[in-house]
Amino acid sequence: MSRIIVFNADDWGLSEPIHEAITQLHEKNAIDAAGIMMGQRYTQQAVNYARANPSLRVGLHLFASDRDCAPCSRPAWPRLWPEDILINTTLFLPHIQEIALAEVNAQLQAYKETGLPLHFINSHYHFHANHQFLELFAEQLEHQFPDFKGWLRLGETRLFPFAAPDPVIATRDWLVDLMESRIFKQNWSGWHNDTLWGLDSTFENDASTIAAAIAKLGSGFHEFFFHPGRGRKLTDSSTDQTALLELVDLVPQIQRRVSALVFP
Repeated sequence: MSRIIVFNADDWGLSEPIHEAITQLHEKNAIDAAGIMMGQRYTQQAVNYARANPSLRVGLHLFASDRDCAPCSRPAWPRLWPEDILINTTLFLPHIQEIALAEVNAQLQAYKETGLPLHFINSHYHFHANHQFLELFAEQLEHQFPDFKGWLRLGETRLFPFAAPDPVIATRDWLVDLMESRIFKQNWSGWHNDTLWGLDSTFENDASTIAAAIAKLGSGFHEFFFHPGRGRKLTDSSTDQTALLELVDLVPQIQRRVSALVFP
């Protein structure tokens, strides 16, 4: 495979600022793909836009650990439900698995009902890559989308060499990649990205840092993920949106060769 670079936006549908940011960035050729969250305040607007703009690759951004997100399978999250990264430390518990699987199944079904193409799947806090959960999730995916030809976000975690990452975030996600998703990739017959960038700069991406990293990339499918329209808190301003707009000139879409991204 020649070098393909994808700029992918997460959390589409979660809020109005995120929706506005993603649509504006697509219109400026600043992003190549966006993951939609089912059952949220702006999900329908995201679906409508995706239907009208098929050049934007769309997929499902799963969630099971964020109280900012309304669940699709039940009225509310359980009172003691593990939030954020804690979901990855509790998925071995049968009752946690049961609720998480029911939620994932509801989100897959909701996405299926939109009629949109499913170009990829990823998730909040990357819980889909947990080796204690991923095989169960894959069974649900095969049932709901037996002809799925898109990609899972299972690429090798790469850290920006010129960034000053939060050491907790960097260490946490490096361990997640090393100990969990690599185990499953040996048995996953489908498609996945080769590298994943942005775990050490979540909500704080910098255009020049990204451009410098891209300049050194070789062949393969390299995914960079962003959170336009929000910061660490849902109401914080977006650094990622600024970075993506600057990258339009630094790494234009024609150089990213997204048109070569075809399904095997």
